[in-house]
Amino acid sequence: MTQVNSDLQDQIATTNNNLNTLKSKAPSDLPYVDSMIPRINNQIGTGLDLSLCADIAYMINVKGIKSGGFGFNDITYIDVPSSAGKWGYVEYFKHADNFVTVKLYPETVENGFYISQFVIGESNWKISWKRVQYA
Repeated sequence: MTQVNSDLQDQIATTNNNLNTLKSKAPSDLPYVDSMIPRINNQIGTGLDLSLCADIAYMINVKGIKSGGFGFNDITYIDVPSSAGKWGYVEYFKHADNFVTVKLYPETVENGFYISQFVIGESNWKISWKRVQYA
């Protein structure tokens, strides 16, 4: 009987160890996980406009990520140059005065990118998109 109890205790310890390992690999930022559900709904929802300004403002205001980058695929942003297309990469940087500089690297533009600025809290671009061409 003692051997059975010992085997059972070993199995329980192994199971607990496995659960703790899984727990450490799962996202622990529950507000972030909860906030992704509406964002996913935006992506797959019907007729909702997607704004690059709003996505970046969310990263800065809600997530606290003051500078960074992210890729986008099969997304039609309503506030980017019409030639930008639905695929690309974005870099952004928030300045101390609430201006945000944004670089847009669309797949449709070879040897270049677009650059613009907006102010946190405003929904329009403060500086119009400018195309930068590499030499």
